Amino acid sequence: YENDNFISLFDRIKQNIRKNRIFAITGIIGSGKTTSLMRLAESLNENGDIIVSTNFMINSEKLNFNTIICGLISDICEAIDVNLPNTSKLYDSKEKKLAKLIQQAKSDIVLFIDDAHDLSFETFHSLRKLNIIAKSSKRSLSVVLLGHPRLKFELMKPEMQEIGNRIKYLSMNGIEG
Repeated sequence: YENDNFISLFDRIKQNIRKNRIFAITGIIGSGKTTSLMRLAESLNENGDIIVSTNFMINSEKLNFNTIICGLISDICEAIDVNLPNTSKLYDSKEKKLAKLIQQAKSDIVLFIDDAHDLSFETFHSLRKLNIIAKSSKRSLSVVLLGHPRLKFELMKPEMQEIGNRIKYLSMNGIEG
């Protein structure tokens, strides 16, 4: 169901994707976060000017920097039609390989992470590294975090301020009636 709020949110997300930033979309359970963002990812893929990587994992608590990088490498390789690197070589130089692939991609990249409210402290802090890797490749890699409203509160805790203060927050209210 597309209403004015939904269309406005999509426009704001698309604008932020090209700015090499991390942003969070929060909303209560059932507000349509996952469904809407899957739809947006599909739309961006069809458009072809942005590479979309999704981490709609069943258990986001197990998501860490290594799994994020491996997922990005896999998705970028598929998008630019490059063979996936040998996993033994990938382990030693995954950050360098990711930087090289981002440069080869010649497109902006967006990573969607669902249930981000369950991510660990270490994973949140490692997300900043992705922006640094992309900047070194002269590309944009934005991270879109999806989660409950408590995601924002978690990121505003004193120990999370280094990452929390760099995040732009958008709210999804679901169907209003």
